[in-house]
Amino acid sequence: MKAKILIVEDELIIAREIKRTIERLGYETLETASTAQEALSTIEAQKPDLVLMDIHIDGETDGIETAILVHTLHQIPVIFLTAFSDEATIERAKGAEPYGFIVKPFDERDLKTTIEIVLHKHAKDREQDERESKLAQAFSHIEQMVITVNTNFTIELLNKAAVELTQIDRHQLHHLNDAVLFYAPPRKRIDWSKKLTTQDELPKEKLLCFFPETGNELQLFVKIHRITLDDEEETTTGWTFVLSATEITDKPTSITATLNANNDDEPAGAKYFFAKKGTKYHKINITDILWIEALENYVVIHTIKDKYTVFSSMKNIEQKLSPDLFFKTHRSYIVNLDKIEGYEEGFVQIGGKPIPVSRSAKDELKQKIHLL
Repeated sequence: MKAKILIVEDELIIAREIKRTIERLGYETLETASTAQEALSTIEAQKPDLVLMDIHIDGETDGIETAILVHTLHQIPVIFLTAFSDEATIERAKGAEPYGFIVKPFDERDLKTTIEIVLHKHAKDREQDERESKLAQAFSHIEQMVITVNTNFTIELLNKAAVELTQIDRHQLHHLNDAVLFYAPPRKRIDWSKKLTTQDELPKEKLLCFFPETGNELQLFVKIHRITLDDEEETTTGWTFVLSATEITDKPTSITATLNANNDDEPAGAKYFFAKKGTKYHKINITDILWIEALENYVVIHTIKDKYTVFSSMKNIEQKLSPDLFFKTHRSYIVNLDKIEGYEEGFVQIGGKPIPVSRSAKDELKQKIHLL
């Protein structure tokens, strides 16, 4: 499907030339806008994938102010078009968080390269936002403070408890060492970016934790879990820090599978799980599971009535399930075959939610659901 691009330019001749160039590059263009009002109306009605915005457009609202509205209201990427590249203009334009700048007159190849890079980056940013949103929801019920960092120890996620304690803005980039200062007795500073390698390191005792934003010092138990890809090498992608005022005797949520004795005509596999949510372990009957989703080194088990976040690899969960009842449609999803309500190319539907099906799993899935 062609990407849809909106051009916001008040000089008609220039707008037509840009439009012809973009269409020649293989993209679809919408009706050109010359004012902020026209641009916002078109965006609301037709949802373009990208906006090319001249900084100086007709009306009281210029291109920079319009781009800020586009970013705030619609989260659509903007590339600025400008004949003015002076420092003051560029500095002001940065406040709109554009994905790029193109100085007029521009080279067609540069325009194509910029558009392709921006569309790719925006797609990746949306994937990251969705992943963080899912993780935040998954960790929301965990009472302990949970901080997830990448391999550079930049914070990627804080659950509600962590935000309340650190008082840092979760939408801004922070290094772990700036958000929490860890000290081991006798007040020896710990720099996790130097201490952690490819293995989990779990402190055996309480650590003194200092929170610069609030000035608070607390003695907290700390557990660290390595985040890995679901690949043969178990590649490290970051770590999860779990902080608690009481001793953490197990992982923030854990799961046990009970394998009942099977009758000859019953499929092999666990009959139920016990998953911890809060302070209590809850029984999950296998037949109540809708689908299972991998998030970092956690999985979320979606059931008919609730969902449970558990610390486990997808591979570990998959080994406990009957292949006659469950199928891995995607590297991040396992579905209960009995709960599938519909199928379309690339997706199955369960509980009204589309679950992705990878190309490698498509043919086997069609056989399992007896697609006619």
